[in-house]
Formats: sequence, structure tokens, C-alpha cells
Amino acid sequence: QLDLSICVDVGHIIRFGFDLQETLELFSQRIGIFHLHGVSGTQDHRSLEHLHSDTHRLLAGWLRAFRGSVSLEVFSYPELAQSMVCLHDMMSRT
Repeated sequence: QLDLSICVDVGHIIRFGFDLQETLELFSQRIGIFHLHGVSGTQDHRSLEHLHSDTHRLLAGWLRAFRGSVSLEVFSYPELAQSMVCLHDMMSRT
């Protein structure tokens, strides 16, 4: 109603059992920022290595066309380093 942009928190969508593809399609024109992090069991804010390969492919397609901000929401250098490799892989696939 207010025509605001939204933040899609990928890890939280997955952790709490929502459909990521449906969310992306529903809000595609209003997404201003992605918070990216993996989920392992009930623990989130993990490396992107913890995302399922189908999720990697889905995100790769969206991120290549995305022109907003991306935040890697992990809280240690090793998780960040692993996530950067995963993000690079997602962005460089054709």
C-alpha cells in the first residue's frame, strides 16, 4: 500500500519453511536488498555452502539480474570466506 521496497532474508525464509521461489516471484519488483545466509538444521547465519543446490541455482538466476544490495549475513570470517566463494560461483555460472 505504501509502495516500499522490501528485504528478502533468504536464510530466514528457508529456516521457517516458507517457499523462496514464491516469495521472489511475489515481491520481485519491490526487492531492494537480499540478506543471504545458509541454514544448517535450525541454525542460521551459516555459510552459503549450507544452501541446497536447488536454492543456489534459483538464487543465481535472480541475483544475476538484481540491481539492489546484497548482504552476506554471516558472523565469522571463515563463514564469510566460504560464502564469498559460493556467491562468486553463483554469479559466474551461465
